Amino acid sequence: MENHTVQELSEIEWHFWHVRKRSPLLIYLFFHGAASTAVKDFLYYIHTSGEIADHVVINKKELEEFRNKAWEKFKKGPEFVFRFMQEMYALNNKHMALWRILARKEFSTMTDNHLLEAYETYIEQLLAYAPAIYLPLALEPILSEECYTLLKQKASEKAQEWYDCIMTPIKESEVIEERKSLLRIAQKYGKKKNAKKISNDLKRHVERFSYLKRKDMFMEFFDEEYYLNKIQECKHPKKELSELEARTEKKKKQFQAILEKFKDNSFAQMLFITTNEAIYFRTWRTERHTQSCYYIFPLFKEIARRLDLHEYLDVLYILPPELRDIIKKNKLIDKQCIDQRKNAFTYITFGSKDALILQGEEALASLKYLKLSGEITDLIQGTPAFRGKVKGKVLVVTQRDQWLQIQHAEILVIHTTTPDMVPFLKNIKAIITEEGGILSHASVISREMKIPCIIGTKTTTKILKTGDYVEVDAEKGIVKKISEHHSNT
Repeated sequence: MENHTVQELSEIEWHFWHVRKRSPLLIYLFFHGAASTAVKDFLYYIHTSGEIADHVVINKKELEEFRNKAWEKFKKGPEFVFRFMQEMYALNNKHMALWRILARKEFSTMTDNHLLEAYETYIEQLLAYAPAIYLPLALEPILSEECYTLLKQKASEKAQEWYDCIMTPIKESEVIEERKSLLRIAQKYGKKKNAKKISNDLKRHVERFSYLKRKDMFMEFFDEEYYLNKIQECKHPKKELSELEARTEKKKKQFQAILEKFKDNSFAQMLFITTNEAIYFRTWRTERHTQSCYYIFPLFKEIARRLDLHEYLDVLYILPPELRDIIKKNKLIDKQCIDQRKNAFTYITFGSKDALILQGEEALASLKYLKLSGEITDLIQGTPAFRGKVKGKVLVVTQRDQWLQIQHAEILVIHTTTPDMVPFLKNIKAIITEEGGILSHASVISREMKIPCIIGTKTTTKILKTGDYVEVDAEKGIVKKISEHHSNT
């Protein structure tokens, strides 16, 4: 691990994805996994990627090579990516059954070796999802361009409408599915929505959706009391559920109608089906890590107790090879290192066996080698996700504790949106994100909610500040600072 220096970061041409706060354990699972685990029939690895103080990056040359090889394979057999996603869904069903069994074990009676064995089995299971980090994500710009090209050739006047339909996943997000589940419970029990009557349904709901409280594997969950209150707040559950289900059916029919237009072009059909599924899959693949925590946090609690850690969440700041050495070799825990990682963490892989690991001030200092400051200009450009042109005051959101402010904002500027943010977006006039791509959540939700949106602006949270007045041109993908008195909105 000591074979690489922080200076090497400046020698690599990076593709910068976005800024995302994740637990060190999840960072390890993503990026070590991507460097060491591949799809059986697509044996290509991303050797150099990771997070530099929350900035998610990948070696640009490796990404391009990976993308080109994936596209060549797709052209020869377009079912390849769709089949891979189905395999991931099946694998998760298998793992869910195993995690339910694991959750019932009495960890306090286990030996240290058996405890470590249970932990390492869990880690190996999550590493199996690593190929999903970049496949189909790497294909994103090609899928988008190819879809639009085929639609334009078929019917230029309908191309944008059909494109928006294909880019809106038929499968609903977990947030919408959670809402449907709550509405079904509320409808089932009518006015008798007391804890005793609802108990079994409520337990199933908590098991399925409680992880939505906090993403990126930080092990925070909604409890039964929270959901019981939410159920009791449902005023017209039958009507709302009917509306949500009708929306889903409408999307299905619109998508099927487009496929029918291309019934003589099997490649186009598979391209559209794969792209639509991939948009849903992008969020699904990352949520599986967080959802798994619901079942295994008792294991983490026992590990923390035996290691005399301050809290079980501290286990998230110890990487799997380190935890193995602590338990097997009786190595001392560096609690200062854990505290530093809570402040900042840098993890960059250099193949499957080497990584640069920094924490605290050193991790923060490593940002200067990424040279993001050189990319910052007054010109803000990105890719239109949903078209429109609006003006308003900016709210820059960089921390989760700012989310409540979103519901009163006009123009949201943020690294990226997530499904659990949707309830706060109802009154937003426009969204500007640093994260890009047709598969990104902001791209999807802006089309569903018909909010003008520009994605992939890279460094907007560093250019704009809360209170700035801007014009968002989501036709051209440009954001301009203007004086408020010039507004004619």
